[in-house]
Amino acid sequence: MREDRSIMPVWQRAEHLLRSQLFALPFMGLRLLTRFDIVGREHLMSAIERNRRTGRGLITISNHLGLFDDPFVLAAVCGVKALNIESKRWWSTPCESNFSPRGEGLGPALTRTFSEVSKMVFFARPGKTIIEVPTSYVEALEQRGGPELRRRAQAMASAAGLDLESFLRRFVTPGDAGELAALNQPGMIEACTRVTCGDWLHFFPEGGRSRSLELRPPRHGVGKLLYHCPDAEVVPFCFYGMQDVMPVKAYLPRPFKRVCVTIGRPISASKLHELRTQTPRRESYQALIETAWESVVSLRECTLARYRGEEPTPAAETLHAPFPARAAPAMAEPSEFSEPSIDGPTLHQPDERPFILR
Repeated sequence: MREDRSIMPVWQRAEHLLRSQLFALPFMGLRLLTRFDIVGREHLMSAIERNRRTGRGLITISNHLGLFDDPFVLAAVCGVKALNIESKRWWSTPCESNFSPRGEGLGPALTRTFSEVSKMVFFARPGKTIIEVPTSYVEALEQRGGPELRRRAQAMASAAGLDLESFLRRFVTPGDAGELAALNQPGMIEACTRVTCGDWLHFFPEGGRSRSLELRPPRHGVGKLLYHCPDAEVVPFCFYGMQDVMPVKAYLPRPFKRVCVTIGRPISASKLHELRTQTPRRESYQALIETAWESVVSLRECTLARYRGEEPTPAAETLHAPFPARAAPAMAEPSEFSEPSIDGPTLHQPDERPFILR
């Protein structure tokens, strides 16, 4: 169970902060030895500021190339504060057995500590382990998120006029329990709860690192988050070069590499609103994530162009163009939040020239 840091003594909070910064040092050191070319940083920083000011959740999605894409890329974009254990940023991993191993040795202990300070939300991968759906989501939530998350969720439930168990079960996908175990596992309910309560979660919708370096089809799990968290902003970004920093099967990162990152504008809520009115099921979730994934696809071309040293495409230039604020369309529960997001850059066809970078 995670500790409730909000009621910790000052010295214990300081110890948690120090521990998180100590684990961040290697990433920040590698950051100094890696050349980052970042376009559109202001879109993410503005979304983070709105997240802090309004308390609305934030979802970021991107491609996945290397072992330390997160938190390394976000640390480069946001600075060391992205690795602060007191921040609202979390990231997901479907490899719970890898990042939360059992055992008393030094290796498992260091891995678990790294996972704690990195603030991971664990998911069980179908086919890799037996996924059990809990009888009580309240107990499962407190076991994973501690009293602090339970208290925040209870406040949201009370505002909706529900008990906490009923509130959490609003995130459960109806259907056969065994067939939908992956969608209704505790990690998925925790993720929905955190975003609903105002946290920032980063996801790799591809579900794993791309060995071919091409974009892989997104999976419907993240679509469930998009379905159940309509108030959250969704910010896409795409990067290239992390496969050189931490190649597959490498044990140590490689310095003096170049990484290009392109961050798009928040995805317009109007693009996702109609899909959210459909019945909650796999097909609805898949349609949502595929629609959101188009923004990542559209960012890839200008990211590759910069990595190759070519002139940025018009799509890359438009990332910095000013855009007006407009209110989000009416949802099931009205909100005072005005969303400055508009449609992302124009979707371009992938470069048809053979191009494989190693």
